[in-house]
Amino acid sequence: MKRKWILIPVLFVGFILAGMGLIKLLLNHIYDRQDCERFNIDNIECRTGINIPEVLDAECDCEDNVKTSCFVIDTKHTDLEKYIVRHGFQKVDKQFAEAKGSDENTEWSATLDYTSGDLYFLINYK
Repeated sequence: MKRKWILIPVLFVGFILAGMGLIKLLLNHIYDRQDCERFNIDNIECRTGINIPEVLDAECDCEDNVKTSCFVIDTKHTDLEKYIVRHGFQKVDKQFAEAKGSDENTEWSATLDYTSGDLYFLINYK
């Protein structure tokens, strides 16, 4: 009986740690992808820190460690003025806002056309 009370918490902690390890593996897999096939939005969000809201359409191209993506944001469900502030975009003129960033693995820029709701990303993988 005493052994059972020790075994249950050990198994519980083991399952939790295994689950955390699997989640970490999945996140690394998403982060390391450099294509447009699977996890494209998740990859961009991980690399840039910019949340991509509901989209109506998307286009993507990736060649020679450079990814270009365009998303048409569903402006019925997203307030673009709040989106610009929340994600650190700087207004460039009456139509466009930009955000840029880099780290040891990625250099990126994002441009939002807040009159049409088009969101463009250019990602250079190092």
